[in-house]
Amino acid sequence: MVNYNSELNEIIPPNNVNNFTLTNHQLIMGATIPPLEKLKMFSDKQFEDCVKEWAVSYLPEKYNKVYRCGGAGDMGRDIIGYYNYGSIDDELIWDNYQCKHYQKALNPSDIWLEIGKLCYFTYLNRFSIPRKYYFVCPNGVQRSLHDLLNDKNKFKEEFLNKWDTTCKDKITSQKKILLDEKLRSHINKIDFGIFTYLDPNELIEQHMQTPYFSFRFGGGLHKPRPKPLTPPSQVQNEELVYTKKLFQAYESNLKTSIKSEVDLKRLNLHNGHFQRQRIHFYQAESLFRFERDTIPPNINAFEDLKDELYYGVIDTYENHYPDGFERVKAVTDKARSLNLPGSNPLSPVLTTNDQHGICHHIVNDGRIGWVSDND
Repeated sequence: MVNYNSELNEIIPPNNVNNFTLTNHQLIMGATIPPLEKLKMFSDKQFEDCVKEWAVSYLPEKYNKVYRCGGAGDMGRDIIGYYNYGSIDDELIWDNYQCKHYQKALNPSDIWLEIGKLCYFTYLNRFSIPRKYYFVCPNGVQRSLHDLLNDKNKFKEEFLNKWDTTCKDKITSQKKILLDEKLRSHINKIDFGIFTYLDPNELIEQHMQTPYFSFRFGGGLHKPRPKPLTPPSQVQNEELVYTKKLFQAYESNLKTSIKSEVDLKRLNLHNGHFQRQRIHFYQAESLFRFERDTIPPNINAFEDLKDELYYGVIDTYENHYPDGFERVKAVTDKARSLNLPGSNPLSPVLTTNDQHGICHHIVNDGRIGWVSDND
């Protein structure tokens, strides 16, 4: 019989829709999956790639050398971060990151063998005991393991009790590893406080500091673009080409020798224009550095922008002008008016000042100059 007295709840619209600015991309693609949820959805290969990206781009900020141990002979080591690799110290100081792609949170039974390998191979003096030993897993650890990791004495006791069932026959296929007095004594000297785990949220926060984050987790550029670089008081080496070409453009307009900024200041002509070009150059340089810090290597988004801009201004560039200065103004004005492709990864942060400044980067590349023999 239907219970007509059961509680009825009115269906109301979800309240999270209005908590963000809705973009056209979100209307087309739907809401972005939160990084933590996406991390849990990764395949073995995707998680392995994510870890590699994190290891190659984030860990070197913490260690002076990072290595990956591959294959079955890793002896309980996966990613190694050395604090003093190459130093004259007798013993290396290092951390170990053991990465486990399980569809569930780690529990104690998932890690006994890995700890057994570390204990056994350090007993054989194959390597030293690490400063820290992190377990890295997309689903984190279960409460039982969390509690053990926070009680190092109980953790060690339970590990020793589990040796015969989890380690003795599995550390090596060559022989059984018996927990004799010498090995037990070695294990008892190890501070089990070295064992901990990297919370999935921490992994995401650290991966967010790499240029791979947007590529791996989506959601667009994850870092705000910093303020543009301010031009140094003196022209720098990377400016020598485009500034020389600008001086030639000013010469053709003023019909007098212009070899440096000093000449412009002396004549009190075009100096304001010159200073603005330096500002625009460094604006574009800032965009290039932003790409380096935010987008994976070999995407070449800034180079693609230079190509698009070059082909967008080349017809204007090739027109006839009375002098090079008029060409500079015509080409940079055209650059500012271009609607460059929105598909470029840098498009969301691209400005007209960037497009103006990219003209000078193209000059630096030798693709255009300002003074033509036909003028």
